[in-house]
Amino acid sequence: MNTQQASSPMPQAGMIDMTRTMPPQIEGFETYIQDGMSYVVGRDDLSQLVQRHRFFGTDSERAVSAEWLSTRLGFRPEADRVFMTGGTQNSLQILLARLGGTAGCVATETLSYAGTTQICGLLGLKLVGIPIDEYGIIPEAFADVCERDRPRVLYCNPTIHNPTTSVLPEARRSAIAEMARKYGVSIIEDDVHGMIALDVPAPIASIAPDITWYIMSVSKCIGMGLRTAFLVAPSSTALAELRGPVQSISAWFIPAISSALITHLIETGSADEIAMKIRDEVEVRQQIATEALHGQVFHTHKNALHLWLGLPDHWTPTKLAEAVRPFKVQIRPSDLFNAGGMTMPNKIRLSLVAPQTRQDLTNAMVALVKNLRNGPVR
Repeated sequence: MNTQQASSPMPQAGMIDMTRTMPPQIEGFETYIQDGMSYVVGRDDLSQLVQRHRFFGTDSERAVSAEWLSTRLGFRPEADRVFMTGGTQNSLQILLARLGGTAGCVATETLSYAGTTQICGLLGLKLVGIPIDEYGIIPEAFADVCERDRPRVLYCNPTIHNPTTSVLPEARRSAIAEMARKYGVSIIEDDVHGMIALDVPAPIASIAPDITWYIMSVSKCIGMGLRTAFLVAPSSTALAELRGPVQSISAWFIPAISSALITHLIETGSADEIAMKIRDEVEVRQQIATEALHGQVFHTHKNALHLWLGLPDHWTPTKLAEAVRPFKVQIRPSDLFNAGGMTMPNKIRLSLVAPQTRQDLTNAMVALVKNLRNGPVR
Protein backbone atom coordinates (compact mmCIF):
# COMPACT_ATOMS: atom_id res chain seq x y z
CA MET A 1 0.00 0.00 0.00
CA ASN A 2 1.33 3.45 -0.99
CA THR A 3 0.86 5.72 2.03
CA GLN A 4 1.35 8.76 -0.17
CA GLN A 5 -1.64 7.65 -2.24
CA ALA A 6 -3.78 7.15 0.86
CA SER A 7 -3.08 10.68 2.05
CA SER A 8 -3.13 12.37 -1.36
CA PRO A 9 -4.95 15.73 -1.29
CA MET A 10 -6.30 15.11 -4.79
CA PRO A 11 -9.55 13.16 -5.25
CA GLN A 12 -9.03 9.97 -7.22
CA ALA A 13 -11.26 8.46 -9.87
CA GLY A 14 -13.59 5.73 -8.66
CA MET A 15 -13.23 6.71 -5.01
CA ILE A 16 -15.78 8.22 -2.63
CA ASP A 17 -13.96 11.40 -1.67
CA MET A 18 -14.22 12.51 1.97
CA THR A 19 -11.31 14.95 1.88
CA ARG A 20 -12.61 18.16 0.31
CA THR A 21 -15.29 20.50 1.61
CA MET A 22 -17.30 22.09 -1.16
CA PRO A 23 -21.04 22.70 -1.50
CA PRO A 24 -23.03 19.49 -1.98
CA GLN A 25 -25.18 18.83 -5.01
CA ILE A 26 -28.54 20.60 -4.66
CA GLU A 27 -31.69 20.57 -6.75
CA GLY A 28 -31.89 23.33 -9.33
CA PHE A 29 -28.33 24.55 -8.99
CA GLU A 30 -27.64 24.28 -12.72
CA THR A 31 -30.73 26.38 -13.44
CA TYR A 32 -29.58 29.16 -11.12
CA ILE A 33 -26.19 29.27 -12.83
CA GLN A 34 -27.57 28.93 -16.36
CA ASP A 35 -30.03 31.76 -15.76
CA GLY A 36 -27.28 33.90 -14.28
CA MET A 37 -24.89 33.19 -17.15
CA SER A 38 -27.64 33.98 -19.67
CA TYR A 39 -27.99 37.37 -18.02
CA VAL A 40 -24.22 37.94 -18.10
CA VAL A 41 -23.71 36.98 -21.76
CA GLY A 42 -26.72 39.11 -22.71
CA ARG A 43 -25.26 42.29 -21.22
CA ASP A 44 -24.55 45.21 -23.54
CA ASP A 45 -21.07 45.54 -22.02
CA LEU A 46 -20.09 41.88 -22.47
CA SER A 47 -17.03 42.67 -24.59
CA GLN A 48 -15.76 45.16 -22.04
CA LEU A 49 -16.51 42.71 -19.25
CA VAL A 50 -14.36 40.01 -20.84
CA GLN A 51 -11.55 42.17 -22.22
CA ARG A 52 -10.74 44.23 -19.13
CA HIS A 53 -9.92 43.76 -15.48
CA ARG A 54 -12.77 44.06 -13.03
CA PHE A 55 -10.21 44.83 -10.34
CA PHE A 56 -12.21 44.54 -7.09
CA GLY A 57 -15.71 44.98 -8.45
CA THR A 58 -17.44 48.12 -9.68
CA ASP A 59 -18.87 50.66 -7.25
CA SER A 60 -22.36 49.26 -7.79
CA GLU A 61 -21.20 45.65 -7.37
CA ARG A 62 -19.43 46.47 -4.12
CA ALA A 63 -22.55 48.27 -2.88
CA VAL A 64 -24.62 45.15 -3.58
CA SER A 65 -21.98 43.04 -1.83
CA ALA A 66 -22.01 45.30 1.22
CA GLU A 67 -25.78 44.98 1.50
CA TRP A 68 -25.60 41.18 1.28
CA LEU A 69 -22.83 40.94 3.87
CA SER A 70 -24.87 43.08 6.25
CA THR A 71 -27.19 40.12 6.85
CA ARG A 72 -24.26 38.34 8.51
CA LEU A 73 -22.34 41.28 9.96
CA GLY A 74 -25.34 42.99 11.52
CA PHE A 75 -24.39 46.30 9.94
CA ARG A 76 -23.90 47.55 6.41
CA PRO A 77 -20.22 48.33 5.76
CA GLU A 78 -19.51 51.30 3.54
CA ALA A 79 -18.93 50.14 -0.04
CA ASP A 80 -15.49 51.76 -0.07
CA ARG A 81 -14.46 49.30 2.67
CA VAL A 82 -15.42 46.29 0.53
CA PHE A 83 -13.39 44.51 -2.14
CA MET A 84 -14.50 41.57 -4.28
CA THR A 85 -11.41 39.39 -4.71
CA GLY A 86 -10.30 36.20 -6.44
CA GLY A 87 -10.80 34.05 -3.34
CA THR A 88 -9.75 33.64 0.28
CA GLN A 89 -6.26 32.32 -0.45
CA ASN A 90 -5.37 35.20 -2.76
CA SER A 91 -6.70 37.68 -0.22
CA LEU A 92 -4.76 36.01 2.60
CA GLN A 93 -1.53 36.11 0.66
CA ILE A 94 -1.80 39.89 0.17
CA LEU A 95 -3.07 40.53 3.70
CA LEU A 96 -0.39 38.48 5.42
CA ALA A 97 2.35 39.95 3.25
CA ARG A 98 1.25 43.51 4.04
CA LEU A 99 0.16 43.11 7.68
CA GLY A 100 2.75 40.55 8.76
CA GLY A 101 5.71 42.60 7.62
CA THR A 102 9.16 41.22 6.96
CA ALA A 103 9.75 38.02 8.96
CA GLY A 104 6.88 39.01 11.24
CA CYS A 105 4.79 36.77 13.47
CA VAL A 106 1.29 35.49 12.74
CA ALA A 107 -0.83 33.78 15.40
CA THR A 108 -3.56 31.26 14.65
CA GLU A 109 -5.30 28.29 16.23
CA THR A 110 -2.97 25.34 16.84
CA LEU A 111 -5.15 23.48 14.36
CA SER A 112 -5.82 25.75 11.43
CA TYR A 113 -6.62 26.08 7.75
CA ALA A 114 -3.76 24.49 5.81
CA GLY A 115 -3.59 27.35 3.34
CA THR A 116 -2.53 29.75 6.08
CA THR A 117 0.40 27.55 7.09
CA GLN A 118 1.56 27.28 3.50
CA ILE A 119 1.20 31.01 2.79
CA CYS A 120 3.13 31.95 5.92
CA GLY A 121 5.89 29.56 4.89
CA LEU A 122 5.98 31.07 1.42
CA LEU A 123 6.22 34.61 2.84
CA GLY A 124 8.81 33.76 5.50
CA LEU A 125 6.46 34.61 8.35
CA LYS A 126 6.68 32.92 11.74
CA LEU A 127 3.46 31.06 12.51
CA VAL A 128 2.57 30.51 16.17
CA GLY A 129 -0.22 28.22 17.32
CA ILE A 130 -2.65 29.35 20.03
CA PRO A 131 -3.98 26.55 22.26
CA ILE A 132 -7.63 25.70 21.69
CA ASP A 133 -10.30 23.65 23.43
CA GLU A 134 -13.69 22.38 22.31
CA TYR A 135 -14.91 25.98 22.00
CA GLY A 136 -11.96 27.34 20.03
CA ILE A 137 -9.22 29.81 20.98
CA ILE A 138 -8.58 30.08 24.73
CA PRO A 139 -8.39 33.85 25.43
CA GLU A 140 -5.78 33.48 28.17
CA ALA A 141 -3.62 31.46 25.79
CA PHE A 142 -3.92 34.20 23.18
CA ALA A 143 -2.73 36.72 25.78
CA ASP A 144 0.26 34.50 26.55
CA VAL A 145 1.15 34.30 22.85
CA CYS A 146 0.85 38.09 22.53
CA GLU A 147 3.19 38.60 25.49
CA ARG A 148 5.74 36.03 24.35
CA ASP A 149 5.75 36.24 20.56
CA ARG A 150 4.36 39.71 19.81
CA PRO A 151 2.36 38.68 16.73
CA ARG A 152 1.32 41.38 14.31
CA VAL A 153 -1.63 39.40 13.00
CA LEU A 154 -4.21 36.94 14.30
CA TYR A 155 -5.76 34.72 11.64
CA CYS A 156 -8.81 32.91 13.00
CA ASN A 157 -11.81 30.90 11.88
CA PRO A 158 -14.18 31.27 14.85
CA THR A 159 -17.43 30.07 13.25
CA ILE A 160 -17.50 26.34 12.41
CA HIS A 161 -13.75 26.10 12.71
CA ASN A 162 -11.72 24.11 10.22
CA PRO A 163 -11.10 21.32 11.14
CA THR A 164 -12.70 20.99 14.60
CA THR A 165 -16.17 22.51 13.80
CA SER A 166 -16.05 24.51 17.06
CA VAL A 167 -17.96 27.77 17.37
CA LEU A 168 -16.24 30.41 19.48
CA PRO A 169 -18.64 31.81 22.12
CA GLU A 170 -19.53 35.49 22.02
CA ALA A 171 -17.75 36.24 25.30
CA ARG A 172 -14.50 34.80 23.96
CA ARG A 173 -14.85 36.81 20.75
CA SER A 174 -15.11 39.98 22.80
CA ALA A 175 -12.17 38.98 25.00
CA ILE A 176 -9.98 38.21 21.98
CA ALA A 177 -10.89 41.53 20.36
CA GLU A 178 -10.01 43.35 23.57
CA MET A 179 -6.62 41.64 23.79
CA ALA A 180 -5.91 42.31 20.12
CA ARG A 181 -6.48 46.02 20.77
CA LYS A 182 -4.26 45.92 23.84
CA TYR A 183 -1.35 44.33 21.97
CA GLY A 184 -1.83 46.08 18.64
CA VAL A 185 -2.74 42.90 16.73
CA SER A 186 -4.67 43.05 13.47
CA ILE A 187 -7.35 40.35 13.14
CA ILE A 188 -8.06 38.45 9.93
CA GLU A 189 -11.39 36.68 10.37
CA ASP A 190 -12.25 33.87 7.95
CA ASP A 191 -16.04 33.46 8.01
CA VAL A 192 -16.39 30.99 5.18
CA HIS A 193 -19.35 29.20 6.83
CA GLY A 194 -21.05 32.45 7.78
CA MET A 195 -23.81 32.43 5.18
CA ILE A 196 -24.92 28.87 5.93
CA ALA A 197 -24.47 28.82 9.72
CA LEU A 198 -27.53 29.35 11.88
CA ASP A 199 -27.68 30.26 15.58
CA VAL A 200 -24.04 31.33 15.78
CA PRO A 201 -22.58 34.49 17.34
CA ALA A 202 -21.93 37.61 15.30
CA PRO A 203 -18.48 37.80 13.69
CA ILE A 204 -15.56 39.40 15.50
CA ALA A 205 -15.74 42.01 12.74
CA SER A 206 -19.07 43.09 14.23
CA ILE A 207 -17.50 43.52 17.67
CA ALA A 208 -14.24 45.14 16.56
CA PRO A 209 -14.69 46.37 12.98
CA ASP A 210 -11.85 48.89 13.30
CA ILE A 211 -9.15 46.22 13.74
CA THR A 212 -10.64 43.30 11.80
CA TRP A 213 -10.17 42.29 8.19
CA TYR A 214 -13.22 40.17 7.41
CA ILE A 215 -13.16 37.57 4.62
CA MET A 216 -16.29 35.83 3.34
CA SER A 217 -15.84 33.38 0.46
CA VAL A 218 -18.65 31.91 -1.62
CA SER A 219 -16.80 28.58 -1.81
CA LYS A 220 -19.10 26.92 0.76
CA CYS A 221 -22.37 28.82 0.24
CA ILE A 222 -22.47 28.87 -3.60
CA GLY A 223 -19.47 27.30 -5.34
CA MET A 224 -15.68 27.32 -5.15
CA GLY A 225 -15.34 27.40 -8.94
CA LEU A 226 -16.46 31.03 -8.97
CA ARG A 227 -13.16 32.03 -7.28
CA THR A 228 -14.83 34.83 -5.31
CA ALA A 229 -14.44 36.24 -1.83
CA PHE A 230 -15.50 39.48 -0.17
CA LEU A 231 -12.99 41.42 1.89
CA VAL A 232 -14.21 44.03 4.38
CA ALA A 233 -11.47 46.31 5.67
CA PRO A 234 -11.39 48.17 8.99
CA SER A 235 -11.73 51.45 7.06
CA SER A 236 -11.56 52.84 3.55
CA THR A 237 -8.16 54.33 4.44
CA ALA A 238 -6.83 50.93 5.56
CA LEU A 239 -8.08 49.38 2.33
CA ALA A 240 -6.41 52.06 0.21
CA GLU A 241 -3.14 51.56 2.11
CA LEU A 242 -3.36 47.81 1.62
CA ARG A 243 -3.98 48.17 -2.09
CA GLY A 244 -1.43 50.91 -2.80
CA PRO A 245 1.80 48.90 -3.18
CA VAL A 246 0.06 45.92 -4.84
CA GLN A 247 -2.59 47.57 -6.98
CA SER A 248 -1.17 46.12 -10.21
CA ILE A 249 -0.91 42.54 -8.93
CA SER A 250 -3.83 40.92 -10.72
CA ALA A 251 -3.60 37.58 -8.89
CA TRP A 252 -6.13 38.74 -6.32
CA PHE A 253 -8.48 40.56 -8.74
CA ILE A 254 -11.91 39.01 -9.03
CA PRO A 255 -12.62 37.33 -12.39
CA ALA A 256 -14.87 39.76 -14.26
CA ILE A 257 -17.51 37.21 -15.22
CA SER A 258 -17.65 35.91 -11.65
CA SER A 259 -18.12 39.45 -10.37
CA ALA A 260 -21.07 40.04 -12.69
CA LEU A 261 -22.59 36.61 -12.02
CA ILE A 262 -22.31 36.78 -8.23
CA THR A 263 -23.82 40.26 -8.17
CA HIS A 264 -26.75 39.06 -10.28
CA LEU A 265 -27.31 36.05 -8.01
CA ILE A 266 -27.37 38.34 -4.97
CA GLU A 267 -29.69 40.92 -6.55
CA THR A 268 -32.22 38.29 -7.70
CA GLY A 269 -32.23 36.49 -4.34
CA SER A 270 -30.76 33.38 -5.95
CA ALA A 271 -27.63 33.49 -3.76
CA ASP A 272 -29.77 33.26 -0.62
CA GLU A 273 -31.86 30.46 -2.10
CA ILE A 274 -28.74 28.48 -3.03
CA ALA A 275 -27.28 28.96 0.45
CA MET A 276 -30.56 27.83 2.03
CA LYS A 277 -30.68 24.68 -0.11
CA ILE A 278 -27.04 23.91 0.70
CA ARG A 279 -27.78 24.35 4.41
CA ASP A 280 -30.74 21.96 4.16
CA GLU A 281 -28.69 19.32 2.33
CA VAL A 282 -25.84 19.63 4.81
CA GLU A 283 -28.23 19.06 7.71
CA VAL A 284 -29.49 15.85 6.05
CA ARG A 285 -25.92 14.64 5.56
CA GLN A 286 -25.03 15.51 9.13
CA GLN A 287 -27.94 13.33 10.25
CA ILE A 288 -26.74 10.43 8.07
CA ALA A 289 -23.25 10.67 9.54
CA THR A 290 -24.43 11.12 13.11
CA GLU A 291 -26.62 8.03 12.96
CA ALA A 292 -23.83 5.96 11.41
CA LEU A 293 -21.34 7.07 14.07
CA HIS A 294 -23.53 6.17 17.04
CA GLY A 295 -21.21 5.20 19.86
CA GLN A 296 -18.17 6.90 18.31
CA VAL A 297 -16.58 10.11 19.61
CA PHE A 298 -16.83 13.06 17.26
CA HIS A 299 -17.47 16.81 17.19
CA THR A 300 -19.64 18.60 14.67
CA HIS A 301 -22.20 21.31 14.01
CA LYS A 302 -25.47 20.86 12.13
CA ASN A 303 -24.36 23.36 9.45
CA ALA A 304 -20.77 22.13 9.10
CA LEU A 305 -19.67 20.61 5.82
CA HIS A 306 -17.44 18.20 7.74
CA LEU A 307 -17.04 16.56 11.14
CA TRP A 308 -14.07 15.93 13.42
CA LEU A 309 -13.85 12.24 14.28
CA GLY A 310 -11.88 10.86 17.20
CA LEU A 311 -10.22 7.50 16.62
CA PRO A 312 -9.87 4.58 19.05
CA ASP A 313 -6.37 4.05 20.40
CA HIS A 314 -5.73 1.10 18.10
CA TRP A 315 -6.21 3.29 15.02
CA THR A 316 -4.16 6.14 13.57
CA PRO A 317 -5.36 8.45 10.77
CA THR A 318 -2.81 6.99 8.36
CA LYS A 319 -3.77 3.39 9.14
CA LEU A 320 -7.48 4.16 8.76
CA ALA A 321 -6.85 5.91 5.41
CA GLU A 322 -5.10 2.77 4.21
CA ALA A 323 -7.78 0.45 5.59
CA VAL A 324 -10.75 2.12 3.90
CA ARG A 325 -9.07 2.49 0.53
CA PRO A 326 -10.07 -1.03 -0.63
CA PHE A 327 -13.67 0.03 0.13
CA LYS A 328 -13.22 2.86 -2.41
CA VAL A 329 -13.26 5.52 0.32
CA GLN A 330 -10.67 8.28 0.32
CA ILE A 331 -9.73 10.10 3.52
CA ARG A 332 -6.44 11.65 4.55
CA PRO A 333 -4.48 12.21 7.77
CA SER A 334 -5.01 15.54 9.49
CA ASP A 335 -1.43 16.67 9.99
CA LEU A 336 -1.89 19.31 7.28
CA PHE A 337 -3.96 21.30 9.83
CA ASN A 338 -1.09 21.45 12.33
CA ALA A 339 -0.04 25.08 12.80
CA GLY A 340 2.44 24.11 15.55
CA GLY A 341 2.42 24.18 19.31
CA MET A 342 0.70 20.87 19.96
CA THR A 343 0.86 17.14 19.42
CA MET A 344 -1.62 16.20 16.73
CA PRO A 345 -4.77 14.64 18.18
CA ASN A 346 -5.73 11.18 17.00
CA LYS A 347 -8.57 12.51 14.86
CA ILE A 348 -9.54 12.96 11.24
CA ARG A 349 -11.66 15.48 9.36
CA LEU A 350 -14.37 13.83 7.29
CA SER A 351 -16.06 15.81 4.54
CA LEU A 352 -19.76 14.97 4.38
CA VAL A 353 -20.36 16.92 1.19
CA ALA A 354 -17.64 15.67 -1.17
CA PRO A 355 -19.50 12.35 -1.74
CA GLN A 356 -21.64 12.97 -4.80
CA THR A 357 -24.85 11.51 -3.35
CA ARG A 358 -26.38 10.72 0.02
CA GLN A 359 -26.04 7.02 -0.83
CA ASP A 360 -22.33 7.51 -1.48
CA LEU A 361 -22.03 9.12 1.94
CA THR A 362 -23.97 6.27 3.55
CA ASN A 363 -21.73 3.67 1.88
CA ALA A 364 -18.60 5.51 2.99
CA MET A 365 -19.82 5.78 6.58
CA VAL A 366 -20.65 2.05 6.67
CA ALA A 367 -17.10 1.23 5.53
CA LEU A 368 -15.56 3.63 8.05
CA VAL A 369 -17.58 2.37 11.00
CA LYS A 370 -16.97 -1.27 10.09
CA ASN A 371 -13.23 -0.66 10.18
CA LEU A 372 -13.38 1.42 13.35
CA ARG A 373 -15.19 -1.39 15.18
CA ASN A 374 -13.13 -4.27 13.81
CA GLY A 375 -9.72 -2.70 14.29
CA PRO A 376 -6.75 -2.73 11.92
CA VAL A 377 -5.55 -5.95 10.32
CA ARG A 378 -2.35 -7.10 12.03
